[in-house]
Amino acid sequence: MDTRTIVNEAMRNYTTTVDLTTIQCGQCGGIYAIVERFRKRLKEEGGYWHCPYCQTAWGYGESENDYLKKDRDVLANRCSYLSDQLSCEKRSGIALRGHLTRVKKRIVAGLCPCCKRHFMNLERHVQMKHPAYCKSAMKGEA
Repeated sequence: MDTRTIVNEAMRNYTTTVDLTTIQCGQCGGIYAIVERFRKRLKEEGGYWHCPYCQTAWGYGESENDYLKKDRDVLANRCSYLSDQLSCEKRSGIALRGHLTRVKKRIVAGLCPCCKRHFMNLERHVQMKHPAYCKSAMKGEA
């Protein structure tokens, strides 16, 4: 915080308080100060100031609001993408469950899952030795 005295034509003294932020130039290394309110406004709205020694421009290329809007848009797109992926995986799971159910029913019926030939002893074996498998296949459970 810096306190300055301002004198006008009538030689009256006025005292004001100004909040200054010190900055070191990345180009020339000079140290200078700018008014904090000015720096905050540039950060919120976007803008630049110049080093008083080498005249290099410093500041904020985009406002904080623009940065946050871009970040929000990126997150919204990511959310949409993940939602689409989730629904695709759900549909894929449903399709796989249906395929598995069909294969189970074929095996219970005594059909070979590869060549689709019927084997009477396979049908009898599954019904006699694996009755729980038969029940789950007939219910359509995967």
